Amino acid sequence: GIGKSRLAYELISVLEVGVARPLVLSARGDPVTAGAPFALVAQLIKSAVGVAEGDPVRTQRRRIRRALAPHVSAGNLERLTIFLAELIGAPFDASYSEALRVARQDPALMSQQTRRAWIEALVALSRARPLVLWIDDLQWGDLASVRYVDALLDPVEEARVFVLAGGRPEVQRRFPALWSQRTVVRVPLAGLSAAECRAFVTQALAGRELPEGLLDDAEERTQGSPLFLEELVRAVDEGTFDELPATITAIIQARLQALDYDARQALRAASVFGQVFWLEGVAALRGGEGGDVGEWLDALVTQELVVRRRSSQFPGMVEYTFRNATTREAVYATLSEAGPAHAAAGRWLARSGERTPLVLADHFRRGGEFGEAARYYADAADLAFARQEYEAVLSLVAQIIDDAPSGEARGRLLLRRAEVQAVQGRHHEAGDSAHAALEELPETSPRWCSAIGEAALAAARVGDMARVVEVTEWIARFEPTAEGGGENLLGLVGAAVPLAAAGAGSAAAGIFDRIVEVTAKVAETDPGALGPMHSARALKAIGEGAVGTVYAEMSAAVHAFEAVGSVRNALELSSGAGFFCLELGLLERGEALLRETIRRTQEAGLEHL
Repeated sequence: GIGKSRLAYELISVLEVGVARPLVLSARGDPVTAGAPFALVAQLIKSAVGVAEGDPVRTQRRRIRRALAPHVSAGNLERLTIFLAELIGAPFDASYSEALRVARQDPALMSQQTRRAWIEALVALSRARPLVLWIDDLQWGDLASVRYVDALLDPVEEARVFVLAGGRPEVQRRFPALWSQRTVVRVPLAGLSAAECRAFVTQALAGRELPEGLLDDAEERTQGSPLFLEELVRAVDEGTFDELPATITAIIQARLQALDYDARQALRAASVFGQVFWLEGVAALRGGEGGDVGEWLDALVTQELVVRRRSSQFPGMVEYTFRNATTREAVYATLSEAGPAHAAAGRWLARSGERTPLVLADHFRRGGEFGEAARYYADAADLAFARQEYEAVLSLVAQIIDDAPSGEARGRLLLRRAEVQAVQGRHHEAGDSAHAALEELPETSPRWCSAIGEAALAAARVGDMARVVEVTEWIARFEPTAEGGGENLLGLVGAAVPLAAAGAGSAAAGIFDRIVEVTAKVAETDPGALGPMHSARALKAIGEGAVGTVYAEMSAAVHAFEAVGSVRNALELSSGAGFFCLELGLLERGEALLRETIRRTQEAGLEHL
């Protein structure tokens, strides 16, 4: 064809033989993963460092380190490797690095670290060779990736980068302000002219007797579509020109009907997975032997309907892709009932190691298995929230919440919605979402404690005293469990602050007493509860004006948090302890503590504390 992908191929081919041969990074949107945060960025990073689909996690990390080592300082190499690995789905364990451990506790910091790593790494690579970022089918991309590419294009970064993106017209609706602050040249691709259509047909069918009027009618009949022209030429070559349907979709579907039954059913099963599929997955959906399916797919390769890939996302499996998105869409449209196939595809992908929650969520939703879908949508919302992609969180929740059955997954979705609504200042809605989450989440679980905190914050901010009292009563009857670890009780501590500030009156002291009682009980067997316990005691002492007790309890909380590796909470309490030292007149100790806290927050990238 001579569409956007072919145009990009030709342009890149010219650039690659030029004086300054660029490093070409490629990524492609997929309708199944459309909107999944950082789907495109992950592909671009993998392309930059030579990670192949199916590479083990350790291999992916090693390739990042090896690709960057010649271009960045030794001091930065480890940090960049850690946070780029986070973006491509090959994360290190939190214990590997203090910077990573701290970032995992703070979504804002994680977003800052991954964004900075992306920019620094690609700028460093571009100093050695100019970069070309080729993004195809951007209409199925994600906003997070679009923003990261935009950040890379900021003149301040001085990156030698050229971005080439291809997409259908709907890309403008999906991303209406696409890179609007950059120098963007838009090239709408018109259909081929009548003369070009005639040249196309004449060259492709050289030496053949052409049907009457074919050359004169080629442009009008195909609207200058290269793909349509290709099918027209194929029909002439196969002697079926007189039966050629009027649209490209109908043409592809007619070709489908001409296939053997087994090959046709294999192609339909493949279309359920999306643009990319696997021999073993098709076999699972068809209930056939892999060998038989392999023969059917080989026939489809010969028919130029699908292409076999050299590598696979799943090690040891054979991966294919549809020749183009139009073919896949035309095949998928022939399925009368795709629901059961999507559910089966979701189960197969989950067993095979699919790591993108949104892919699994979409299959289970389409398959009518809403409980499983809700669980994976909640996982996807967690990832989006951790990257501060708040609109993505709301979109993910909206896609499933009406169908999600009652239970923990629904509660997780409602809690994420409450947290985003609170960030956006929509406190009435945040309160409603938090209360709905409390009805779904297991009582006294870590997420239930977080929902209590959101409900308390919302009630305090809108002055809803009825809900202040309701949340106070919830805390009063709180019975701790061992689930999640004592540190998770910090959400309960946080809930007490806005309640007291909202004027819960004499109940405020009772709230803190109850929280101290709960955290002390858990701390008998779980050291993680010591930090929240001392924090609650400090907050109670603030209300009583006992400055010395505040300092002592904050200091104890700092040591307790550090003992369990909760660096962010330790630093937050350390700054408070420093200020209360000054209140007590311990100026030298207070200054030293604050200076040490500033130094450590800067090292950890937590200056906003």
